[in-house]
Amino acid sequence: MTACIDTPPSWMVLERYRLGELGAGEADAVRRHLAACSCCSAVVTYIDAELRP
Repeated sequence: MTACIDTPPSWMVLERYRLGELGAGEADAVRRHLAACSCCSAVVTYIDAELRP
């Protein structure tokens, strides 16, 4: 895994993003970050797997 392209969003922010708990502006910022950052995208993939029952 490569390093994050910028200041990474916290794990909690990424979890809240996946749960749909962020406001529109914050969710959009996370979405833009994930589009450019394979490292954080991999973390979200992991979170997705953990959130599945």
